[in-house]
Amino acid sequence: MITVYSGENTTYKGLSSDTKPTGCRNGDRFKEIDTGAVLIYNEAAAEWNVFYSSVDPMSNLVGSGRVGYLVI
Repeated sequence: MITVYSGENTTYKGLSSDTKPTGCRNGDRFKEIDTGAVLIYNEAAAEWNVFYSSVDPMSNLVGSGRVGYLVI
């Protein structure tokens, strides 16, 4: 399933030991407040996947994947 991110995606927060919500939409996020891990929901597989980013966490850049912007 191809999904376009919209501002309607939900971000959940909780402990890593908490039961994660089910029936979420593609792109919903779960932030583990005790580990700092971010999980992204995959609706097709009905599972939470750990989000990995190659962006330096000390930078001010936010994003994932191969999306980029050029401002002229």
